[in-house]
Amino acid sequence: MDFSAVQFGDEMLGYDGSNTFSEEGTAYAEMYGGEGGEGFPAGGEFAHDSQEVEFMNGGDYQESQTVLVDGGDRFGVSAVTVDRKEELVWMGNSGGHVTSYLSTELMKYTSFQVHATEEIRDLRSTDAGILALTPTSLNLWTRQGIPVFSHRSPQLENMQCMLQLGGNFSHRLLLGGHQGSMVEYDLTRQEQTRCHQVGEQGCVILRDHARFVCHGDLTGRIVLHDPRTMRQEHYFQAHTGSLSDFDVLGNYIATCGFSNRMGQMMGDQFVMVFDLRMMKLSLPLRALVPPFLLRFVPGLSSCLAVVSPLGHWQLMDAGQPDNAIMSMSYQVNCSPESVITTFDVASSSQALVFGDNLGSLHLFSTGNKPTFNNFSQTESRDREPRPRADETSLRLVALGAADHVTRR
Repeated sequence: MDFSAVQFGDEMLGYDGSNTFSEEGTAYAEMYGGEGGEGFPAGGEFAHDSQEVEFMNGGDYQESQTVLVDGGDRFGVSAVTVDRKEELVWMGNSGGHVTSYLSTELMKYTSFQVHATEEIRDLRSTDAGILALTPTSLNLWTRQGIPVFSHRSPQLENMQCMLQLGGNFSHRLLLGGHQGSMVEYDLTRQEQTRCHQVGEQGCVILRDHARFVCHGDLTGRIVLHDPRTMRQEHYFQAHTGSLSDFDVLGNYIATCGFSNRMGQMMGDQFVMVFDLRMMKLSLPLRALVPPFLLRFVPGLSSCLAVVSPLGHWQLMDAGQPDNAIMSMSYQVNCSPESVITTFDVASSSQALVFGDNLGSLHLFSTGNKPTFNNFSQTESRDREPRPRADETSLRLVALGAADHVTRR
């Protein structure tokens, strides 16, 4: 989402700089009072029992790599995704450029220009390559940096997000933005098929679920759709202003966002968790950092990574509201002037990648030999699955792809 009009200083976020929040007078006291209508307790530190989290390969997360991306001296990072098929991290910047980085060493693999002027709004890895969304176009490139197609239409205007459906619907790609319709694109036929009306508040965030397609709009609502018919099944009013981010895993939807207070957008201080079994709000989770972005961590049950715009982040358990704090705050090694604009979590849970507005990528990893995917594949001409290559083989693949690299 584009929150260029929102200020991200501690005061605007409701963060007092002393590692505590005061929820007195916030939107949550108005929206979600206690059982007797008395609202949540005000002030003070969030009572919790400290927990030491042991991850799959042992050890804690540590920042292992930081790189200045291609064009980072002029453009900020606008989109990041960890490849779900290969040991690659994909980065798109506000100058329309996409670069991939190999393994946890973040060695540059491919680099190409998708659009001359428009920023990269979203990135998604597929079997065929990497999908890159700009405000007015959808583009597919192979992992070696070869263009496959570029789609434009009058319905693509100020696009923000995309989602490839799973299972039997994997050929369907949904595109959302600041407009009243959600565009559906057929990846097999490489053509736009239909548009689904979502209302004038648009669709700015899309997430997948086994039972639903979930989209968030500009008013702070999360709407659940039937993936077969795209009919609206249910909705939650998560925030009174706007959504900043939300994610879905299993029975939980977790959100963070903004409230409109006296004409200003103020950062809400809680992570809101909704239970899809009962279709209702669970107890809000108070984070140790001002929540701006969040993702569920795959393989760690209901674990959430919650990120502030200033680079603080922590792990929380969405399934245990009374004991939600799983880790104290980490800090991305970024300059005081930078803002974290995007991040993603590897499917193995062993790595998190952050991008900032000053053009840097930051990799946090855990364990001695972290991987992005438990069953990564190598590229082949017939695209048949192969066992995951070791690091030496992947480097040879990267060197072999040099002929296809278009350097900025």
